[in-house]
Parts: sequence; structure tokens; C-alpha cells
Amino acid sequence: MRWLAAAVLTFAVLATGTATYAGQREVEERLACQCGCGLTVHTCNHLQCSFAVPVREDIAKSLAAAGIDCAIYDAV
Repeated sequence: MRWLAAAVLTFAVLATGTATYAGQREVEERLACQCGCGLTVHTCNHLQCSFAVPVREDIAKSLAAAGIDCAIYDAV
């Protein structure tokens, strides 16, 4: 699961060309949920989504540990 989140984060950085500071919501909005809902990780409305829920937790932990989203992107 983590490798998929890392791959999606890498794609988001490459697609935008930047890795500037962002909050959790902005990082989640850059990622497409992989559960089939067609929404972003932030807007996925499945309460127990097998993709969005763990990715949200990983983003929150990474931001809390590093303080900025650049560390999430650099870890890939």
C-alpha cells in the first residue's frame, strides 16, 4: 500500500513540477483515490476506504514528523 501512495505522490510532484509547502488537505487533493470512487484521497466518501484512510494517516504522520510535505516527496 505504501509503495502505491509513494508512486502517486511522485506522479503528483512530477505533474506539477513543484514540491512546495502544502497542508494535509492540499497533499490529499493531489492524489487520486485508488478504490474506484473517482475522487481524490481527500474527497473519497467511503468511510472505511482501503486506500484513502491509510494514505491520509500516512500523510498526517509524515507531515507531523517532518513539518512540511517536501519530506513526503523526498522520501520517494
